[in-house]
Amino acid sequence: MGASPQFIAAPASDSIVISTANLNYNGSGTIGTVFVAGASGARVDVVSICATGTTAAGVVTLYVDDTGLGTNWRPMRFTVVTAIPTSATVPPFSIEQPFAGGYTLAPGALIGASTTIAQGFAVSVRTGGDL
Repeated sequence: MGASPQFIAAPASDSIVISTANLNYNGSGTIGTVFVAGASGARVDVVSICATGTTAAGVVTLYVDDTGLGTNWRPMRFTVVTAIPTSATVPPFSIEQPFAGGYTLAPGALIGASTTIAQGFAVSVRTGGDL
C-alpha cells in the first residue's frame, strides 16, 4: 500500500435490470453484470436496488468477480426483499446498500446481481468511480 491516498479519477456508474430467478447463492446460475471497474480499479460507495413492480418475498444477491471474466462470482451482500403489492399510493420495493468507506475493486473486476424470484429489479451502482 502506498503512502499517497487514492482518489477517484473519473466518476462512474452503471445499472442493469435483472429478472431471471436464480436460487443459487454460490456464484452459479444467471448473474447479470452491473458494473465493470476501470483499468486502475474502482471504488463503489452505494448500490441501489429498485423493484420494477409488485414484489414477492425473496433475496437479491450482489456478487463480485475479481478476475473480470464473469465466471468466478462470489457473494458479497444479500438483500432481503419484502412482499409489496404496489398501487397508485404504494411504491415498489427499493433500498440503497452503502459500503462504509467504499468497496475497492481490482482492475477490470465486476459487480453482478441476481434475484431468487422471477421479478424485475433495477440494480445500479449510483456512486463510485475509477481510481
